[in-house]
Amino acid sequence: MIHSALAGKGGICPSSDKKNERRFYNDRIITFQHDVCDMTVPVEFQLAEAIHVVIPWTAGYNKFVEHTIAKNTSFMDYLNGVKRIIDTLNVPTFILSGKQIARTLKPTRQHDVYMSGYGVRSVYSVWNYDGLLPDSSNGIEDFVGENFNWVLDFSCGYGEVMEHCKKAVLTDVNTGCINYIVNKYGLKEV
Repeated sequence: MIHSALAGKGGICPSSDKKNERRFYNDRIITFQHDVCDMTVPVEFQLAEAIHVVIPWTAGYNKFVEHTIAKNTSFMDYLNGVKRIIDTLNVPTFILSGKQIARTLKPTRQHDVYMSGYGVRSVYSVWNYDGLLPDSSNGIEDFVGENFNWVLDFSCGYGEVMEHCKKAVLTDVNTGCINYIVNKYGLKEV
């Protein structure tokens, strides 16, 4: 299930515009609410050996954040927060987005892919990795999951990255998505 703000592409988890500091975990997952726009890099992010994120599309951003703590932020605020995390962690990073967003983020390289399940071409923005990559979004998700123990997804939605990864730090601005992950994986509060 894709977490989508666009009509006909999945659902939006009910959320709250209240900040929630609670952390949840098990032996494979750490999850909590985090607003990329607040420009902080939580200490848990230091576990990441790689970053893999499917970022919101420009057209859906306002819908994603309308009932969250990020409701008064712009898409450019979000992209600036994304870039800060990438620059701070300095680990292999793979971000699926459209080409316009990729140009804004200025990755080390862009890798064209077939977006599995949608039948469209898209692009992965890549930093800190020079090797070969698969030609599909699912292939790159599998690649990241097979080659890195801890993966960070700071816009995790329903936590789909766990279908491909051994361990992950999953954060989202939407508390409804965090609650979904907590229930799906039986996480305990720290």
